[in-house]
Amino acid sequence: MWRSPGFNEELLKRYGCLEDIYNAMRSNDLADVVYTALDIIKKTGSVPLLLTEKKSDSKSTEFRQLGNQAYKKKKYHEALVLYNKALKYAPNKSNAMKLAFSNRSALFKTVKAYSACIDDLDTCFEMGYPPEIKTKLNNRYREALESLGTDEWLPVQKFANGYFKMLHEPHNPQISSATMDVGVIMEDNCPKIVAARDVKVGTVLAVEPAFVIDMNSENLNIACYNCQKLEYNLIPCEGCCHVMFCDTVCMKECMDQYHSVECKIIDLFETTGCTVECTEKMRLAIKAAIKMKFHSTWKKLIDDSKVYGMERIKNSSINEIYDFRENLSLLCFKENRNFIYGTMYNASFILAAVLYYMAKTNFLPYDYNERQEAIKCLGRVMMYLTLFGTPTIIRDAASINNSSEIEFHDWENFGLFPLVGKLRNSCRANTLTVGLNNEVALVALEPISRGTEITVTYLGHWLDKGADCNSVRNRNMYVLYTSVCNCIICSGDWQHRRDTLTPTQLACYKKLKLQEIDFNKISTPYKNICKTLSELHNVPFSEEYTKVYKSLRACILHLQHVNTENVVLEKARAKDTCAHVL
Repeated sequence: MWRSPGFNEELLKRYGCLEDIYNAMRSNDLADVVYTALDIIKKTGSVPLLLTEKKSDSKSTEFRQLGNQAYKKKKYHEALVLYNKALKYAPNKSNAMKLAFSNRSALFKTVKAYSACIDDLDTCFEMGYPPEIKTKLNNRYREALESLGTDEWLPVQKFANGYFKMLHEPHNPQISSATMDVGVIMEDNCPKIVAARDVKVGTVLAVEPAFVIDMNSENLNIACYNCQKLEYNLIPCEGCCHVMFCDTVCMKECMDQYHSVECKIIDLFETTGCTVECTEKMRLAIKAAIKMKFHSTWKKLIDDSKVYGMERIKNSSINEIYDFRENLSLLCFKENRNFIYGTMYNASFILAAVLYYMAKTNFLPYDYNERQEAIKCLGRVMMYLTLFGTPTIIRDAASINNSSEIEFHDWENFGLFPLVGKLRNSCRANTLTVGLNNEVALVALEPISRGTEITVTYLGHWLDKGADCNSVRNRNMYVLYTSVCNCIICSGDWQHRRDTLTPTQLACYKKLKLQEIDFNKISTPYKNICKTLSELHNVPFSEEYTKVYKSLRACILHLQHVNTENVVLEKARAKDTCAHVL
């Protein structure tokens, strides 16, 4: 029944519970529907099984051998994923773990990722490598060390390094992730983010860390679960068999934020039918609720959780609403979604199952009454964020095996952002949302006059997507954000419309002389491209605009990579990068 959309209605009728859940959905307190669902799954004996996967030498060996097969067939990305799975299942410092690191180092040497090869070999030596492979590892280490100087690295320029760091701009005192170009005005007793002064194309308006991120399942084997960096030398979580980290620093930070609790219940999403129903929104909501608790006391969080949405917005400072450092900033999303009751009905049982197993850990208070209030508090926060939190798509750049070939990484993550997530959606937004692993940057995409509202595109710029993705854009707006849009972009009509340039615009375009960009000298071409795009901003459906925009996007893609250093073995094409299910 957990694989079906929602709960089995006939079962609820049989136990006389259907009216209970419907009445709870009408309550003004979002905790009631989750608490009622929790009571129902206990009463009906319908709690899904939590089948915890254990560390296992045999399971690790199985994945390592599959990795060897892929390696022999020169399927290097597949081999890396399988070796990483072998590491996830290997008991800590076991022979299986040593062999997995050893085999992964061989893969890195083959693809000429010599630094990564040496790092894995160092780990093997530190743990104490198996005697039978001592000579082989020593030879591999020597060969990798001799070849280290042949690694290809993308040149790093001063311009690129400082681009997303806002080095030359003071931060906004009310919103620490934004520059002084960003301002706030009040409209109908509600704050609205606007340009504080005239803004030029290409200006970085904000760089904001996510409060929490939900990683695409395809990234779990190739990226750090904490900082989201696409990295070669990942190490496994010591508690579960699902996530990996850059290093012990990232592991500790993630454990302190939420994973110490999530780690104990993560199999509920990974190994049962809950995977279908527990979507990005709910996983983000669960992580956010745990993180909020770790930054607060139960008593304070219970009281704070009872005020959310517009009621909290009206009584909060700008800092409390938009600053990522504020623990309760995520409780300030507007309750402006339609079609919420189907989501509420389905989510209530999933969140109830999560709370059922969370109650079996030492996370909740020991006192019975306080424990029940804590369960309601978590249910309230989780349901609120599931219904009204706006997930931001994070699309990163990555180099292909440390080469100068930089591309979009196909597998997108989702994050909850106190500032970017609250900006109004526009399919023709005046800013571009740029992924930086666990952060996003806002870059002005057209001239923005002082006082003009700053907007974002929830689904990404239409020119960054293929025709197949744009054909389902309207569907994705509804699935992801319960919103229906009939604009020229979502309808697909833009592909048949061709704007005509004025003589002045045409002269400006020709003066640009678009050609292959020298990324070693990116500063000058970038400024010229921004100037031309500014001139063409009112003819977005012209061929000339498309070419200039794509040149700008190529520049920003390389700037993204310089600031993130993401690396993948090969381009892993998404099976369906267009269809998201939340």
